[in-house]
Amino acid sequence: MLDLQDTPTHFEFHNMLVAPGITPNKNSQPGVATFEVSADGVPSKLRMEFLDLVPLLGTSSVGYSDLKFLSLALSEYGLTDLTADALSVFRSDLEANQDMTLEYLVRKLGYDHTNANETQMALDMLAKIDLITSTKHKTGEYICSMHKSLSPDEFNTCCSSANTFAELFLQ
Repeated sequence: MLDLQDTPTHFEFHNMLVAPGITPNKNSQPGVATFEVSADGVPSKLRMEFLDLVPLLGTSSVGYSDLKFLSLALSEYGLTDLTADALSVFRSDLEANQDMTLEYLVRKLGYDHTNANETQMALDMLAKIDLITSTKHKTGEYICSMHKSLSPDEFNTCCSSANTFAELFLQ
């Protein structure tokens, strides 16, 4: 893991991508993330596959044909290369479009964004960890984590001022 010292120059970066990897978050759907790395070391084609267990809740037995998988490819959001610059553009796109951000966050937890019940389950989970609120859909903390190399103090300031998505990013 590369950890850069704070410098006057802010570098573009994003949350660490680990693949192959499994979803480690409590209450998210079980899933696996993969991406490809070119010969010159550029990662691309991040894809997440999730096992949708919600339709199986309360069932006593499950057959393989009952299993449904959900996919999330970042290329669906226009992100092909996983470079710092490309991820910075993706972050800007999320800042400009709250609906896209909420859909992405729901899908990133492995829930079906086309199913109202699963979407609400994911939104409730995000609200429980105070990433969004039921009245404001605050996504600021997530967006702050995607910003240029913020120091801990800058990150805390960003998050504390992230009262609403629009107040923080759409001024």
